[in-house]
Amino acid sequence: MSNYDSLATWADPLLHKLTPQQRRQFLKRLAIALRRRNQQRIAKQQTPNGSPFAPRKNKTTRPRAMFAKLKQARHIKVRSASTSATLEIIGRAGRIAAVHHFGLTDYVEEQPGPSTKYPARPLLGFSSEDETFINDFFLTNLKL
Repeated sequence: MSNYDSLATWADPLLHKLTPQQRRQFLKRLAIALRRRNQQRIAKQQTPNGSPFAPRKNKTTRPRAMFAKLKQARHIKVRSASTSATLEIIGRAGRIAAVHHFGLTDYVEEQPGPSTKYPARPLLGFSSEDETFINDFFLTNLKL
């Protein structure tokens, strides 16, 4: 039984006592807080489990942090409904993020340029600290 299952057993009845609008607002606040945590991880160049990103190849003359603009809130959108809330990386940034997140092959430059296989660098996800944060968030913010 995962921590999400244990959360669902006690949080689900509490959420159903809220109106659909209150539930949507609550889930949106939770998603915004989780977005902030993921942005901080991306800024630290860490995966959700805390390990560092796979490094870039040493062909660059000036080493820079990866995903410098991706950590901005305008790229990571929050969508909420009365039953769920999601974080998604949109647009061109979303395509680039998916390539890095899953370790896919993509063009280095515009097509028909050279292509390369990128190492997997998970960007969005939950850590054990996030599970604790979600439990605490429910306890402190769910007012009936």
